[in-house]
Amino acid sequence: KTYFVQGRDSYTGQDVVLLTRIDPEGDQVERDDRKGQSGSTSKSVSKNYVAKMSVGNTKIALIGIHFLAQPLRSDRRSEREAQADATRSIATELNGQGYNVIILGDFNDYDGEADSRDHIDSVPISNVLKMIREMDVSKASDDLANSASFIQKSNRYTAFYDANDNGEIDAPREFTSIDHVLLSPVLAAKVESVEIPHGHDPRYVTDHFPVVVRLRSLDG
Repeated sequence: KTYFVQGRDSYTGQDVVLLTRIDPEGDQVERDDRKGQSGSTSKSVSKNYVAKMSVGNTKIALIGIHFLAQPLRSDRRSEREAQADATRSIATELNGQGYNVIILGDFNDYDGEADSRDHIDSVPISNVLKMIREMDVSKASDDLANSASFIQKSNRYTAFYDANDNGEIDAPREFTSIDHVLLSPVLAAKVESVEIPHGHDPRYVTDHFPVVVRLRSLDG
């Protein structure tokens, strides 16, 4: 089924959609408009969805996000960190309700952890991925794993940006990883394979590549 969630981004007009073969609870997928905080900056995620579902005896909550763009603009750091704080709040709340969380989408930021850095070692100027992966800062047992850690480093890139606007792909520097799938410890332990197919020309159709995560049976 297709679940469309209206976004609130008046600049791009973008929305989010979930395609699923597993019915979410109440046959509903919702947007969470709570605001996060970074210093004096308060901001929500204008494009997000929350979907709760059960796979066998395992409760899962999908949190789909699309954060503010341009990871190296210092004037956007606090806004994106506020969005990260809001997302972490949602995820921590769901975790406390017994859900194994998956946070996925276009974070528009890099993961600076050694096991998840992209193929050219892009380093973030923000704490966005660090904040979300930590979840509840008072305990380490709920920390999320980035599915990128299961991929050979040379294949870790999810997006193309034509930095010099020449209409050409200037590899490797114009490929980076700004899209991520973060998994709860229970789900990370079930990872069977992760891949980022690079089969299409990112100058056409979409400048992003999919991140495909396959899990073993959750009841096994």
